[in-house]
Amino acid sequence: MTDQLFSLTEWSSIDEFYADTTQLQTRHPDPHSLGQLAKDALYDATGLRCTIAVATGKTVAKIAADSHKPDGLVVVPPGTEEAFLAPRPLRALPGIGPKTAARLEPLGLKTIGELLDQRWEQPLRHIFGTRLHWVRELARGIDHEPVVADRESKSLSHETTFERDTRDRPFLERTLRGFLRDLARDLRQEGLAAGSCTVKLKNSRFAITTKQHRFPHQLNYDPDMWPTVQQALQELLRPGTEYRLAGLALSSLTPAPPGLFNQRRTKAIETMDALIAKHGSSVIGLGGVSHDDE
Repeated sequence: MTDQLFSLTEWSSIDEFYADTTQLQTRHPDPHSLGQLAKDALYDATGLRCTIAVATGKTVAKIAADSHKPDGLVVVPPGTEEAFLAPRPLRALPGIGPKTAARLEPLGLKTIGELLDQRWEQPLRHIFGTRLHWVRELARGIDHEPVVADRESKSLSHETTFERDTRDRPFLERTLRGFLRDLARDLRQEGLAAGSCTVKLKNSRFAITTKQHRFPHQLNYDPDMWPTVQQALQELLRPGTEYRLAGLALSSLTPAPPGLFNQRRTKAIETMDALIAKHGSSVIGLGGVSHDDE
């Protein structure tokens, strides 16, 4: 449905996506009407209500949507981004998690707008280092990150922004392995299998890199999928580079082919998924994946 309305969409999670509406502005010059059109189309297709935010960049749109849930519609006109963000809490800005917020609290900073106050130049530079320029750009609503179209029309994905930038490869691998475990379980529950994976990294200068690899065949069992994901991550990592975000998408989704597993293995995986659904992922692990790895 999104492909029919928007020519360029980027799924950031299973229930959230960004869309580039540049090509629609001639036919739909009023952003509020366009937002309502999207809400109505989503409801007609799925029967579900949603929140739509229209803004000049992904960061402002994300914050606006989060602050108007559920079933909201908000437009942040061009030129008003900084004023819109100024009274929002610090934690609403991407990259400012509990630990960073705790370091800012002794300064008396509580809102995004206060990050732009030059009185706090030195302590903020001590906290953020070279990232301060980019954090302040985001606080002004300046966001040059493009909408990156999914290479396949169907995909599942998950990503996270870290509390602190990291170059710790084992940590990045554990993060992606956790994403893969959850996404593969989602595939099995939907009766699907994936033909490819895309690893996404954002470095401390907010530059995004991605690497896509195809699986040897359609898969939905994470121990079999992990070597391909690990290889994609290895090809993206650059020595000395710190990363602030990591993400994983599984795409080229098709119905799981019959005979993907033998009957005994299928039954074991179904039992495991049922236990995890009822009691959480900590109650059972997959064969061949140690707890240290996870």
